[in-house]
Amino acid sequence: MLLRTQTALAAAFCGTFLLPAVLHLVVKPASGEFWLDRAGSLTGWIALALATIAACWLNWRRTVYQPIVAFFLVAIVAMVALTSLRWDTGDWLAYHTLLVGLTAAAWLLPIVTLAANRLLASAGDSTSPIIWSAASARVFGLAAVALGLRGLDGDPAAPWWTIGALAAISLRNVWIAWHEGGRGSMWIAAVLTNLAVCIWWIDQGHRLTATSGRGELVEFLWINAIAAAVMAVISAWVEHRTLECAVKSRWIALHRFVAWAIVVAFLITTAGRLVGDLSGNFIEVSTALGWAAWCAAVVAAVACWWDPRSRWPVACIYTVGLAAVGMYLDGLDFRPPMFEWALAMALAAYSLVTSLLWSRRSEIGSVFARLRVPAASQGESGHAWLVAVNGMSAVAVLALVAWIEIGMPELRHRMIAAYAVGAEALAIGLLARGAVRSPLQYAALVFGVLFAVAVGWAWLPPDMPAPWLHRIVAAIVALAATMVVYGLGLVKLFRRENDWTLAAQLLVPLLAVIAAVLLIAVLGIEVMAFAHEQPVPITWPALLAVAIALVGLAVAALAAALVPGRDPLGLSERGRTAYVYAAEALFALTFLHIRVTMPWLFSGWFLRFWPLVVMVIAFVGVGLGEFFQRRRQKVLSDPLTTTGALLPLLPALGFWVTSSEVHYSLLLLTIGVLYAAVSALRKSFWFAVLAALAANGSLWYLLHERAGLSIAEHPQLWLIPPALCVLVAGYLNRARLSAEQSAALRYGSAIVIYASSTADIFINGVADAPWLPAVLAGLAILGVFAGILLRVRAFLYLGVTFLVVAIMTVIWYAAIEQERTWILWVAGIVTGVLIIALFGVFEKRRDDVLRVVDRLKQWEA
Repeated sequence: MLLRTQTALAAAFCGTFLLPAVLHLVVKPASGEFWLDRAGSLTGWIALALATIAACWLNWRRTVYQPIVAFFLVAIVAMVALTSLRWDTGDWLAYHTLLVGLTAAAWLLPIVTLAANRLLASAGDSTSPIIWSAASARVFGLAAVALGLRGLDGDPAAPWWTIGALAAISLRNVWIAWHEGGRGSMWIAAVLTNLAVCIWWIDQGHRLTATSGRGELVEFLWINAIAAAVMAVISAWVEHRTLECAVKSRWIALHRFVAWAIVVAFLITTAGRLVGDLSGNFIEVSTALGWAAWCAAVVAAVACWWDPRSRWPVACIYTVGLAAVGMYLDGLDFRPPMFEWALAMALAAYSLVTSLLWSRRSEIGSVFARLRVPAASQGESGHAWLVAVNGMSAVAVLALVAWIEIGMPELRHRMIAAYAVGAEALAIGLLARGAVRSPLQYAALVFGVLFAVAVGWAWLPPDMPAPWLHRIVAAIVALAATMVVYGLGLVKLFRRENDWTLAAQLLVPLLAVIAAVLLIAVLGIEVMAFAHEQPVPITWPALLAVAIALVGLAVAALAAALVPGRDPLGLSERGRTAYVYAAEALFALTFLHIRVTMPWLFSGWFLRFWPLVVMVIAFVGVGLGEFFQRRRQKVLSDPLTTTGALLPLLPALGFWVTSSEVHYSLLLLTIGVLYAAVSALRKSFWFAVLAALAANGSLWYLLHERAGLSIAEHPQLWLIPPALCVLVAGYLNRARLSAEQSAALRYGSAIVIYASSTADIFINGVADAPWLPAVLAGLAILGVFAGILLRVRAFLYLGVTFLVVAIMTVIWYAAIEQERTWILWVAGIVTGVLIIALFGVFEKRRDDVLRVVDRLKQWEA
């Protein structure tokens, strides 16, 4: 204990004269005071050497107390520095010597300890004579760093001694991390390296470029990014070698943090420069330095791939590439709208390239395997975020392209911008090769439609009349073209059905609905202009495009109804008639479109005889329906017949809206003929009813137009034809009616016929119309004969009754109106004779008369 106390006293006395001298040397390195020179004299060396020898001899083969070792090491360094004062001429030689000594001491402790331990281990001795303290080594390093930073103020050789000290301590920490696998040492090394680079850049490096203001700050960030990237590569290399030690560390891996930090810094600086360009405040920077920093960022991101615990290496590389896109745009120095145009092009190209690389991930993965990249770092789990990011990029490109198509005046720029949407469609299609297929396939096909729309819009200059009307027309044409391609073209291209063809066919109905809505919008605009007697603001190409689109959609609907395997909805035979109805509606809309946009085509012969034209079309439709019915093609026959039957309603109702030279009676008669033909072909009772109504309506309109033939003057002309129609209908449908219904129908119809004729006599009088009683008598006689031939009691009884009425009318007129009363006497005598004769016949041939009565009872009521 006494010897140890004496040794400690010796060390304390050495520190007594060394510590003030060292502190004075640090505070005033350029002063050459006498006592400093004496502190490093031979006497001082002897005192320090004796104390050191005593301490080593006393602790031989024993563990040395670590502060004592650190003290003597610092003392030796201080003595060397103080000794060098003899040759210091004001150039800070002693200070530099102290700095080098502390740096060497910081290196010496771990190296000597590692070498000693290895020698003892090879000699079979597991007891280490020296256990150096990591804390002591860090104190030496910290002292060297502090001393180096002190030299920035007044050192004639600044900043190189400071930079050298920082670099040496940084390398020392890298060496420690290499042997121990500690991430903390790498972080210290990275901080010291960036500090050294910052000092160099502030003092010397900024002179390499001619930038100023905010550009200097951007370049300062870039130079730090380069230095950090170098340390990130070293960190990845060290961690790959000392994987097990790094796993136990509580520090985050330096290369992972640095990679993302550089990416974020690049995004911030690039965004700031782009905003400055747009606002006119350009930030001048060195392009070469910027791309050098970007290359360093790429190297740092790639270095993370060799780390199996890196979770987002692909995302980091993707973001670095996005920063390159921003740097490229910044280098163009474009102003709006060229900036938006270039941005759309760059984003579309980048999405296409990244999607292509992702689609080839298997081949790229095999290359990585040969480079010994861990499989976990190859980014297989990054598919979801890549789809999301490229999807947002696609939406952004779509918005930019829409803005460009609407406002950019140059055709070539608009056309090139449209292809950006096509590139996005291809990019999304390439992404559909992963786990998520169907949604991406649909999205790619939708962007294909939008690409066609963009190409159509590219041809429309912003200053054209009615621009939105023409843009809707262009969208309709694009939808029609893509429907044909998706519905038929993809199958021809792939020559087989697969996921893409099925997705395309399922998308066709939605496109058809959208096209139909847009067509209705266009036709609505045209009809509104036509109704206000204004010219439709549409050019000839757009007019023809709408007509062709309508016809094309109609043909596509017919193909879906008739061609096997082309029905996108898989409907039954009856359900496919909806396609035929849709085709007919589209043809009708085509006619409407031509009618309102080219009214001069309908101002002559067509306008005068348009009801007959419509009826000709109706007859053709019914004829074609019957033709296809006989060929057993119900998909066509039913819609054509139904449409042909309903089409006459158009001229029948439109006659009262639009004038023509066709007589309404002729039109109704033609409609009646059509319905009668349909009734005969289809054996339809209701079409027969419609035919009867149309024919009677034709007669009634003709009577209405003639003076003196109104229903109040000649009711038999108005009521006898429909009554006869009812009789005929009852006869044709007698099997469907009961006996009571048939009897009521016959009595009612016959009474209407006879009563209307009788009313005609009373309205007009026998004096003015002597032929009216003869008409009634003729109708009665025809009724009697019809009753006898058809064995119908109603016709016989009513015919005999109204025959008597007709005869009595004539007798009454002759006797009363003509004042020839003898006719009454003659009529009475004849009547009496006939009654007596009837009773005579009944008495003489009673059995025959009763048999006749019994036969009458067997007739139909």
